[in-house]
Amino acid sequence: MPLAFLVGGTVILSVAAAGLTLNAMQGESPNGVALIAGAMAVFFLALGIGLHYHNGAKIIFSKKDAFFWNSHHPPGQIPGYIDHGTSGRLEDIHALQILRKFCFAQNNSFTSYELNLVLHDASRFQLLDHHDIHHLRMDGKRLAEWLQVPIWDMTLDPENSPPGMG
Repeated sequence: MPLAFLVGGTVILSVAAAGLTLNAMQGESPNGVALIAGAMAVFFLALGIGLHYHNGAKIIFSKKDAFFWNSHHPPGQIPGYIDHGTSGRLEDIHALQILRKFCFAQNNSFTSYELNLVLHDASRFQLLDHHDIHHLRMDGKRLAEWLQVPIWDMTLDPENSPPGMG
């Protein structure tokens, strides 16, 4: 979706630039249509860039660095520094957790699923939010095996719950 706004903004900007150039070559002052098109182009380009930045964040896991972090916020260069909202040590990961969420919109409701890291201090770090439980479970299983931690699937029966939660 961000790509559509980026392409749309670029096309509108090109048309606006062509209109302004044509006006300038004919010695005319810029007309309102070209200025409005330019403003729309800037809006769509800014929206596309913002959506790309927001939706393009990836969680990076590095055994070499022994950290995980949000790609927009790599861990600081200060040894031992962790921004608990965006990064952490791999050794602090206790388990992965899958949760079911019921989402309600104006005329619609749906089920969504979250894959979270559960840290030793019981805090959570959200990795994914997805509507497809099958793919989320597959991704969670692969990551849990790589991290060598258990996966707690809270969408299943209570016997699969972590200790003290079933």
